[in-house]
Amino acid sequence: MKLKEIQMDLPFIYSDDISNEESVKLYQTTWKDKRREFQLFSRCMTSMIERLMPSINTKNYWKIIIECVEGTPKAEGIYMPEILFVQVLFDIDCFYKFNNYEKKKYIINKVLEAVDYLTSCGYLELDELKQTCDVIIKSDYVNEWLWKKPVRLKNKSVQIKVLHEVDKVSIYMIFKDEDKIVEEVLLVEDIPDEWVYSKYLGKLEWVSENKAQLTTKSGDVYFGEIF
Repeated sequence: MKLKEIQMDLPFIYSDDISNEESVKLYQTTWKDKRREFQLFSRCMTSMIERLMPSINTKNYWKIIIECVEGTPKAEGIYMPEILFVQVLFDIDCFYKFNNYEKKKYIINKVLEAVDYLTSCGYLELDELKQTCDVIIKSDYVNEWLWKKPVRLKNKSVQIKVLHEVDKVSIYMIFKDEDKIVEEVLLVEDIPDEWVYSKYLGKLEWVSENKAQLTTKSGDVYFGEIF
């Protein structure tokens, strides 16, 4: 089996002092949105790990969920069918006070902490994840990439760049003359969720000598132009 996904999670801690019905209500009113926001904020770095990590053969799991807890983490990793859970101590209040750059650093540090612990438990194949995190650190935590190959017109080309930040994803149209960038046009910004921003990545084409368009999967059109 191959490792495909890394996810940070903010688990809800159920209390024995209240009923299941009260727990569900408490989760819906106080925790659900906070958990979703945390998953989005942490996705900037975990998606970068997934994109850059080599093909990693695992014992019997395709996903790792790192549970971020404020109390004492459980003493050992928990295995469920095809998913590996591990807990790390996480200062949630401090995390939300960080700027975006500090959030990225903190997430990577916690991923490394989880990997170190799992490696000590015998998951030796995860050592390659540490190398991926080192690459991210050296790139100064900038999660950006070029989508598909450039579309050429004579000596010019146009290509889509995706910049995934903590709180948003920005999609740009990059124009080049030979190999030199001559124009970079911001097309759209949306929440940092692949299921959301992937809808924009449809078809890129030139429509004139100086103008290109990106047609989304839903048929919306965004234009970029060289001046």
